[in-house]
Amino acid sequence: MTDKKELRSLYNFYKDSKMGFMTRDGYAAIPSNGKKLGIFYEGEMLKFCRNEESANSFIAQHRKTVKKLAQRNTKIQN
Repeated sequence: MTDKKELRSLYNFYKDSKMGFMTRDGYAAIPSNGKKLGIFYEGEMLKFCRNEESANSFIAQHRKTVKKLAQRNTKIQN
């Protein structure tokens, strides 16, 4: 897992790129196979999306899933 300072510097480096994007919380959409975007989070390949709009919606849904799993794990541990 990368720290917040490193994620912020990566985000600032890629924020003006023409293809693909990086979010501040560690998601990256990297161009692959011509028009498709590969979605990465914490070094793991999650999915290929057809365009940036579908990539953004997938990332939003994945954030909700990760948040729910984290809450469930804290309930189990307590």
